[in-house]
Amino acid sequence: MESKPATVLSTEQLTTLANEAFKGYIGNLVSFTPEALTKWLNDSFISLPLSHIFFSPENPDEPIAFGLIATHDGRPGKSRLGAMGVVPAFQGKGVGGRALTTIIEAERRRGVSLFELECIKQNTRGVQMYKRAGFEVHRELVGWQRDAPASGEFQDSSELTLCSFEDVDKVVKTHGADDLPWQAWGFTQDSKAQRAFRLGDAYCVISNPEDDEKDTVRMQCLIVDPSSRGKGEASQLIKALMGRYPTKKWAAGAIFPKEYGANIASKLGFSQPDMYQYQMYLKLD
Repeated sequence: MESKPATVLSTEQLTTLANEAFKGYIGNLVSFTPEALTKWLNDSFISLPLSHIFFSPENPDEPIAFGLIATHDGRPGKSRLGAMGVVPAFQGKGVGGRALTTIIEAERRRGVSLFELECIKQNTRGVQMYKRAGFEVHRELVGWQRDAPASGEFQDSSELTLCSFEDVDKVVKTHGADDLPWQAWGFTQDSKAQRAFRLGDAYCVISNPEDDEKDTVRMQCLIVDPSSRGKGEASQLIKALMGRYPTKKWAAGAIFPKEYGANIASKLGFSQPDMYQYQMYLKLD
């Protein structure tokens, strides 16, 4: 199945295609504006020249599917399928599988050694399609949530201080696991990442906890410098944050490796939502 680079579409056309393809999506409601899509593409390291648009065999001017490719200089030899979709009229006709084959072969020709993606577990059709193409489940990515703490449950700490996003990003890039999912590996200051905090050698990035219109603070990153791991500093940081903002609920999206967060989440009273993702790999070399 042939494709054209995503640069053949205007931002408005790509926005319309993405919104149409994600109607009824199992995850969150997808309703981009052109401005929001542009920001998401930039934040997700998407390369439009390397991304794919597929057209109707009956109407070569009608886009029916897409595959968006993410690359980053800090991850040489690797790429990510940042998003893929087929418009409803062409779903269930094998278009997704044929498009995926085209995308994989293009990445192989580029010399990519490891191609990865995330897929919601409950999206069984998507998971099966990726597995048929050779992708294997690398790990589960889960999220966590909890209600606002009870009165006096946690205490603020004078050691909890604001820090820069650059401080946190440096720790993640230097000491984070090599196989972190792309969403957890890098971040920019956006609607989901608006404050960075530090307590000792533990760092956290969260949404704006002082936004009175939002009852939930969303965590985007939590990491501890290797020299201080195993000392409970991550727990102390989260407790201090909940003590400083005691009226807020707390949540983390399904971008965190389950093996890294299960223990601390359980200790702090977080529960795991039913919906989570698979991080999937396809070796191309």
